[in-house]
Amino acid sequence: MASSISESVHLTKYGRFLVRSYRWYHSAALIILVSYIIAIQMGPLNILYSFYRSLIIFAIPAYLSAILSIFFARLVREEFKLKTGMFLSLVVLIFISIGYTVITIGAHIFQVKTGEALIILIAYGAWITYTYMAIMVAPKKPAAILLSITQPIISIAGYAALYGMEISDAELFGATLIVAVLLSYILIKLLDMGLINGIGGGGIDIIRWMIEYEMNASDRAKEGIERIFTSLSELVEIKMNFIGFSRRRGNIGMLITTAHPGPFGKIGGSNLPEEANTAIMGWEILSPHGPCTHDFNPANQNEREKLIETAKEMITSGLKEGEASPPVKYDKKNVDFPLHLTGQRFGNTLLVTETFAPEYTEDVEPSIAYIAGEKTEYDLAFVDAHNSIMSSAKKIEFGSPRASALINSICELARKNLEDAENVRAGIGRSDRLNSRDDIGPEGIKALLVDTDGIKIAYILLDGNNMKPGLRERILQRMDEKLDMAEVLTTDNHIVNTVKSGYNPIGQKNEDEIIDECERVVFEAIDDLEEAEVLTSSATTEIKAFGSCGLEKMLAASRTISAIFTFLLLLDAWIAFIMALFIASLL
Repeated sequence: MASSISESVHLTKYGRFLVRSYRWYHSAALIILVSYIIAIQMGPLNILYSFYRSLIIFAIPAYLSAILSIFFARLVREEFKLKTGMFLSLVVLIFISIGYTVITIGAHIFQVKTGEALIILIAYGAWITYTYMAIMVAPKKPAAILLSITQPIISIAGYAALYGMEISDAELFGATLIVAVLLSYILIKLLDMGLINGIGGGGIDIIRWMIEYEMNASDRAKEGIERIFTSLSELVEIKMNFIGFSRRRGNIGMLITTAHPGPFGKIGGSNLPEEANTAIMGWEILSPHGPCTHDFNPANQNEREKLIETAKEMITSGLKEGEASPPVKYDKKNVDFPLHLTGQRFGNTLLVTETFAPEYTEDVEPSIAYIAGEKTEYDLAFVDAHNSIMSSAKKIEFGSPRASALINSICELARKNLEDAENVRAGIGRSDRLNSRDDIGPEGIKALLVDTDGIKIAYILLDGNNMKPGLRERILQRMDEKLDMAEVLTTDNHIVNTVKSGYNPIGQKNEDEIIDECERVVFEAIDDLEEAEVLTSSATTEIKAFGSCGLEKMLAASRTISAIFTFLLLLDAWIAFIMALFIASLL
């Protein structure tokens, strides 16, 4: 998908707002200012006394709350940063300031004394802090209550020290505190149940871990996300093809799987291309995007490692020697869309690359490649070039016009003359000059160049998630005079996808530099050409993956809840406030 899961879980924006807050001293300075504004409103107007009052009732309790929350969080083995605590305390004070101003102006409407209103607002701060703490710091733990009532209790103690407090005021404070926490608990429970029912598990934990992983990519956030994905996973079969070139100067291999290298960061199957290249010793591994969707995201790191172990077994004990054919090209211009294929036989393996560029598309369902393979006499190694996308792109599903055209075209290509070439040479070019700032992953840009009887084809592979429309064509224009054929491929490696920015195809930045690097690695691959022995292997393995429509269900549930969350948040806050006023009228 063009967007990562986390971009679509819109609920995370509320938590991110606090987690990404200002530096702690920025919030600390604003706390002084807001506290003073509240104190002035309390009257009588006395600059020095108002400042003293602002420190005792508001500023110092806010600072202490932020600091104590860190220690309380550590007691329950949770993380809480000072900058977040300071900003959360500031948000509470801003709420008190606005609320006190409104009530002071309309005291005759609310029929509540301004002193009682201030007590209600101080206690009501627990609603804000509990909502955040229960989701982000101590979910489903009583510790969230302790973390949320610290600031209101210290503030009310300061208020009592200056003004004294009657029993009715203490009862009002206590009752409002209970109501605020209770209604916040109900809101969070509804949110949790909605996510569990919609997704099948995870609940608010998915929001928490998504936010934390975005902020610092911590191991515990990664483990938390993968735990949820594993609980929702299904067992799926993964097909793997390997095409290798054994050479004196170094072996080159292309690994194609139906496992999807997502969803984002280093979660699940993300960064599979780099890990495969690192783990498979003695080979330079290229991992272009195979026929797969997010339903085939490995659920966790262990499942990703299963794929790598299977690949190792294929190479160490399953390789077969074979011949190679010269490459063939197949272009089909339909009424509604173009289709470009390249085909090259290696042993009994038919390597086919596909693109609908410059039209934009998303992933190709594995069933399409399975069916196309069954209709040919070869073991089909299908590569979805994944080289032209817009945010509105849709995946290619079985039964669609594009899928039917693709299957028929592969069958036609397989019937072409694919006789053995007498001489086979292979070369490799590499570049790691561009990186994640250019939306390119750790594998950088590579070019595998195969020369069969003087006919040269370059498979240019960029480590990233799809490509800006038009970039493929610009790259290929540079290759016209140097090669007989070429295709631009991407790995679809979702390590380049961040939680905050799910749509980041290659080419949005530094397009000219990317083209230059592609040209450079092709020249390097040409210089690296030497005689090679063709080796192939294929295998299937089972892993736990997202499963049938797993991602779609998650996104649908999160979007639905996100759509009503703001309304529920405001409704819950208003109900809590009205109940507090009602309590005040009874006391």
